[in-house]
Amino acid sequence: MDWDDFCEAQQDVAKSAWLAKFCTYGGPGVCQIASKYRDNRECVVVGLFSGSFNFCIQVLFEDDGTEWMVRFPWPHQVIHPEVKIQHEVATMRFVKEKTNIPVPTVIAFGMAEDNPLGYGPFIITDFIKGKRLSDVLGVLRDPPDKDSAFLNPDIDDATLSIVYRQIASFILELSLHDFDKIGNLALNDVSPSSWSINSSPSTMKVNGLKACANVVIDDHPEPFSTATSYFLHLAEQNLRHLKDQRNSVDNARDGRKMYASRHLFRSMTPHFVDQQFDKGPFKLFCDDFGFHNILVDEDFKITAVLDWEWSYAAPYQFLYSPPSWLLIDHPGFWSSHAEVPNDYIDRLDDYMPKFELFARILEEEEEEKRAKEKSSDVEPSPRLSTLMRDSIANGTFWFNQAARADFTFEYFWWDRLDTLCFGPRSDGVDGRVEWLSRAPIHGGMDNFVEEKLKQFREHQLEWDIAKQASEEQKAKSSEIVEEEVNKIPEESSGDQSETQGLIEEVKLAQGENKEELKISKEEESEGQAGPNKEVLAQGTAGEKKGAVQETLGVEQRNHKTEEVVSNVEKIEAFEMAEDQTEITEMVERLEKLLEDVPKTEGEDRPIIAKRDDLSMEEDVATVKQIKGNTERDGMSTHMTGCMKENVRIVGQQEIQTGQDKEAVDQEEEKYAKYISQS
Repeated sequence: MDWDDFCEAQQDVAKSAWLAKFCTYGGPGVCQIASKYRDNRECVVVGLFSGSFNFCIQVLFEDDGTEWMVRFPWPHQVIHPEVKIQHEVATMRFVKEKTNIPVPTVIAFGMAEDNPLGYGPFIITDFIKGKRLSDVLGVLRDPPDKDSAFLNPDIDDATLSIVYRQIASFILELSLHDFDKIGNLALNDVSPSSWSINSSPSTMKVNGLKACANVVIDDHPEPFSTATSYFLHLAEQNLRHLKDQRNSVDNARDGRKMYASRHLFRSMTPHFVDQQFDKGPFKLFCDDFGFHNILVDEDFKITAVLDWEWSYAAPYQFLYSPPSWLLIDHPGFWSSHAEVPNDYIDRLDDYMPKFELFARILEEEEEEKRAKEKSSDVEPSPRLSTLMRDSIANGTFWFNQAARADFTFEYFWWDRLDTLCFGPRSDGVDGRVEWLSRAPIHGGMDNFVEEKLKQFREHQLEWDIAKQASEEQKAKSSEIVEEEVNKIPEESSGDQSETQGLIEEVKLAQGENKEELKISKEEESEGQAGPNKEVLAQGTAGEKKGAVQETLGVEQRNHKTEEVVSNVEKIEAFEMAEDQTEITEMVERLEKLLEDVPKTEGEDRPIIAKRDDLSMEEDVATVKQIKGNTERDGMSTHMTGCMKENVRIVGQQEIQTGQDKEAVDQEEEKYAKYISQS
């Protein structure tokens, strides 16, 4: 399943806006925040790091060489940044105090209100030197892809054993701490060295569903008291994902498969819950633990485990599940199924020898701890290594992965779990789906799929136009970013290659058509732009449609959104229609509609081509542009977070035209409702 295009655009826009704000204040702005927590001593920025969820700035206090890291959550990539900060700080302090796992020391943290520069909430930690383990042990596929790193096959077992032994010790330490509920860790206000579980888990899955699919999971704020209730909730999240993401289904066959896999998974959930630990104890678990968040020195000694934001007290079977990171690339990107894309490779044969090596080392660590303590209570019985081996033997490993998965769920079910649960598929996947559809409770499968396909078509139609607005919003100046980076001393201990990568990332976000996206000062000041008469008179069909599109963006600002949309609701019928007369009539009605819209003085009307000017296909495309453009402007407003201000301005414009207050209020409500729905 793909991401929602609008969500991805929102992330890009928000990221560019944040970077622009950062560049406005530059390094001195960050140093102002850091110095506040060190007696206002001066510091300088010496490194920039861009991660999946955080933007990090390394600062140096030149008077004594102390280095700190200031971390800000990326807007729109982290859905509840202040909550994330609070739980991450609580978890890091717990791990720091209760275990020997090396984590950065939390020096300070603050909410958005504590940051006068508008960067949002933040955490300040000490800076720990080291190289990411994924960079040291991993290689990129050809062609390179930032998300395609995998374990270098030339790394020998002796080197891996050094790393595995340290991580095995970390897992054993985490297994010694019990919690009575499943949820986020929180610091107690009264005692800074005590923790409680007071909310449901903030997981990578919940964050990803909102950030990448616009699916909100907020119906269970309280912690969970049993593993069964939590796993059933995860199964419901999978169903909600399919139902609520507008572009989740792009063809009928895949829609039926996704419907079937999620309902079959839910039906099998109780079977995979380890009943001996159903009511606890629960253990601290991190969704984002892996080589990419581990720093090592030149001797492969681990110097820090980073990024604890997606950590929570979880079902014990998550902690004793075989590590998913042994090959660096996640099991969600392996596959044994013939129908999956070519870039999904079954790595299970590569994984099992590494798992056996890790399990053997874990067993040795368990024996050593028993001997030192001379007690059988060092780790729970049965042993962690035994539970881990059982997990992969009975399929619980794959169930745990599927339960925590978002966009890779399908591969876990059809490749690993379906035949394990229901036996061989004599009639293939389609036969399994058909078998499920015959059950009375699932008689509505086809209607569900039909409705999802309708949502997909509407989504794609809107996105085809809205993506232009997205590109306009992303157009930012990289020169300012480079200017800030150029201020960083060359002798900085920061990773300059990663800093340079950030510059390239900002450039890439801008696109190559920077000059084309600029708005002239004249248009910017007037806020209006008429269609190009020369293009309308002599241009190609595509150029004419572009001129119509640009002018219709102006018309939409005169609040005819609802009226325009209501007059083009039959857009899907246009695509299927074969009657040229009907097409002509529709185009004429749209042209008439434009004549009814009040125009700004001196502004010309676009000309919609008649039957003798454009083919039926081009007429249909023109109508699409008209409907899509009304929604494009709304989506642009929505993505920049300015809906409220736009509604206010629209209302003022209506008042200026002499309409009464009641009509203005009604128009504002309609406009706000439309944008929120878009």
